[in-house]
Amino acid sequence: MEKELVNYYSLKEIAEGFSIGRSSVTYWLKQGKLKAQNFGNAKMVRPKDLLKFLEEFPKLGKIKLEFLQKVKADAENISL
Repeated sequence: MEKELVNYYSLKEIAEGFSIGRSSVTYWLKQGKLKAQNFGNAKMVRPKDLLKFLEEFPKLGKIKLEFLQKVKADAENISL
């Protein structure tokens, strides 16, 4: 069964949500601070993994409020 990409975030979307470069998100992945799923050549991050990252490493980046609200809403919708 294929994984659904609904409510997954690309590295580009995360970078934009934090107002940082994509290379910073890639660095977090390589360090094991942020967990991603592979979809072909693309790495995608689940909302719950992004929230876990924010809880464990709150000082690593400033997330835009509207992006944070979307991530939280998506995480809640998935767990229903």
